[in-house]
Amino acid sequence: MKPILNLTFLVLLFCAGHLSASVTLHCPPDQTLPCTAQSVNLVAYGDAYIMKNGKKLPAGLAHVVRSVNSCNVGTITRKWQALGDNQQILECTQTLTFLGGTFNSAHIVWPKTDLQVAGCTAELDPSDLPDGYQEPIVYKQQCSRIGVSYDDEVFNFGSDCKKILRHWKVINWCTFVPGSSQGIWNFTQVIKLSNADEPIISCNKKLVVDATDCDSSYVNVPFVSVEGQSCTSKYAVTNNSMYADTTTHDASGTYPIGTTVFNYNIEYGCGLNKKCQTTVEVTDFVRPVPYCLATLNTVLMPVDSDQDGVVDDGMVAVWAKDVNVGSYHPCHNMPLTFSFAEDSVQMSKVFTCQEVGLNDVRMYVQDHLGRQSYCRVHIVVQNNGANIPNCAPQVGSRPLVSGRILDPSGEGLGGVLVAHKDMAPMSVDQDGKMTELQYLSHQRTDNSGSYSSSDIALRRDYKVYAYKEGDVSLVDSEDVALLESYIKGEKYFANPYTQLAADINEDGTVDVEDFHLIRNLLGAPEESWPNQKQWVFYTKNSVEHLQYNEQNMNLKQDAEIESLYYGYGENIDFIGILKGDLTRYEGF
Repeated sequence: MKPILNLTFLVLLFCAGHLSASVTLHCPPDQTLPCTAQSVNLVAYGDAYIMKNGKKLPAGLAHVVRSVNSCNVGTITRKWQALGDNQQILECTQTLTFLGGTFNSAHIVWPKTDLQVAGCTAELDPSDLPDGYQEPIVYKQQCSRIGVSYDDEVFNFGSDCKKILRHWKVINWCTFVPGSSQGIWNFTQVIKLSNADEPIISCNKKLVVDATDCDSSYVNVPFVSVEGQSCTSKYAVTNNSMYADTTTHDASGTYPIGTTVFNYNIEYGCGLNKKCQTTVEVTDFVRPVPYCLATLNTVLMPVDSDQDGVVDDGMVAVWAKDVNVGSYHPCHNMPLTFSFAEDSVQMSKVFTCQEVGLNDVRMYVQDHLGRQSYCRVHIVVQNNGANIPNCAPQVGSRPLVSGRILDPSGEGLGGVLVAHKDMAPMSVDQDGKMTELQYLSHQRTDNSGSYSSSDIALRRDYKVYAYKEGDVSLVDSEDVALLESYIKGEKYFANPYTQLAADINEDGTVDVEDFHLIRNLLGAPEESWPNQKQWVFYTKNSVEHLQYNEQNMNLKQDAEIESLYYGYGENIDFIGILKGDLTRYEGF
């Protein structure tokens, strides 16, 4: 009986194992589909089934997880479950992958780059740019949702150049994955905005000066001039002279003997330059340094010119070396020559009765190479013990400089201070030290406006000008209102003198600045006025032919006299204008 029991057990064990292995769950295969494929009726992509004891049974409904976007791109997962014979859970999954469209960088035409736009300001919106430089051209494909955007980075280079980096982005929202480069394309477009107006730069082409020291000279180089305006301010000028005190438009400095070539430079636009070349030549023409007596008094010796036994003239010789008091050459100790003439060697000068009085004389100092300089000396010729008849200075017998100070109506202005300024300094010995002084003399006009002067040195150059204290109380609100009417064009200047009175800042133009000045100066002391003066005096010659509203007025506030000489009296008249007192001149 025992063998039979063992056989039954084996049969039961075999059957149990066979029943367990006969229940299986089968899913449809995974599929990769285009985004155009439908994703609603998923049965179309197959269904799961159960094989039980060789029999095919439906697996029932699947659990569906959808991970597709609005472009139908992504995955759909279908998951089935079934219970096996021994109560274990059987599972299988189908994954449907819906691919994005075929859109890629080949479907983007980016705008052209390196666009040059002229001017200081311009509309740089893409729609305002030339064709080809506007937005990217996008050729859309199926299953793509394209977005285009940009942002600008602006960089300023100097006052005339602006560079814009325009960063374009094209995004396919159907395939874009945040934080990655998938579905996004970038491009940077370069736009340059620059001032295309070329400035005009002018400079001295060549400047030749003599050395003042043995090896160099300080050279005042004239400023470079520039015509034109940059986008934000005036053009900045630089120079590359290694001897200039600054690197600006002023190249003045101490230059060595020889030739120095340098350039001025202006940067404009985007990387453009304009240059102007200057040559500074310092010659080794170092002149002697002259020192002479400030004043030399000398006495005439009697002369009987017609041999009749009666003194009828006088004469005295003065030697140039006798008025020298220490002239020297800074670069060597070679002998110097002293002369009263520039073109020839005149070692002495003879004075007669015709030169009695003060004489302004130049004493020239010359080195062995013919280089000259001079100083001035006052030689006072006197007729003392000789008692020469008819030999007296004529200075004072008639005025040397005279004239009248008038208002525009021709009436004289009294109490005007008239100054005569000696234009060249004179060497004066003060306590054993030679000092250069510049003399200034004054006269006041009488009630008729007349002045005269007969006691100033002859043969010297003078500048004559006038001054009178103003009266700010004469300027009132009526003058302010009148000036405002002129500026607005409601009234016209009655005559040139009213226009001069309205030019408060004396710049030759009557404008809003003059209006603000006169309004703010009501009741203010005279030192608050432009140039600290209210009265202005113009030479009559420069005013009398002045026309109304004349521009660039060639007016002069002083007169120059070259080498004043007795016998040629100078007559200089001035016209006085009281600035701000416009009503005074309306009726002239």
